[in-house]
Amino acid sequence: MAPAPAAWNGVTIKSKAIKPLANTALPALKAAWRSILDASPVAGYTCDTEGKITYFNSPATIAWGRAPELRHRADRYCGSLRMYGSNGAPIPHEECWMALALRHGRAFNAREVVIERPDGSLLQCLAYANPMRDPDARVIGAVNMIADLALLRTTNTDHTVAPSAATRLKADTLAIVEVTLAVLAGLSWPASAFD
Repeated sequence: MAPAPAAWNGVTIKSKAIKPLANTALPALKAAWRSILDASPVAGYTCDTEGKITYFNSPATIAWGRAPELRHRADRYCGSLRMYGSNGAPIPHEECWMALALRHGRAFNAREVVIERPDGSLLQCLAYANPMRDPDARVIGAVNMIADLALLRTTNTDHTVAPSAATRLKADTLAIVEVTLAVLAGLSWPASAFD
C-alpha cells in the first residue's frame, strides 16, 4: 500500500515518483534532507520509531535552550526540558505531538505547545509533527518543525517591524514549514535513512 500523498496549501508530492530514487541514492537523500533542515530558520528535528532524536538543526537548540544527546533514551520525542499545553497543563514527552505522530502514523500540524528551557524561560510554539514512511508505507520515523508563535503573531501593531514586513515574515515562516514538510514527509524513505 502506497502512502497517501502529502498536501499542504495545494502542494502535493506523491511518494511513488521518488520511490526508485530512495532505494538507489540513500547517501544523497540523507544529505538532502539534512541540508534542507540545516538551511531552515525554523527549528526542525527527526526521531526514529522509538522517539530517539536522530537529528536537529541549530534553531532547534535555540528553541530548546540546549542540545540533546542524539539517539539517547533520556531525550525522547523532543529536546525541550518540559512541555505544556496552551492551557498550562504539563505534557509528558511520551504524549507530545511528535510521540503522537509516531504512535498514530499521521500528521499533527499547527498544534500549540509551550516549551520550557533549562533556564526557566518559555517559548510558545506551533508544532508540525509528521511521520516519515518507507517505500512500503511503514512509519520509520518522524520530522517535527517548531514555529515560534511570537513571530507568527507579529501584527501591524508591532511598531518595530513595518506592517508589510511583518506580514511577509509570517507568511515566509509558514511557507518554509509547509514546503519542508511536504518534501520530507511526502517522500518514501528506507529505514536506514535514520541511521
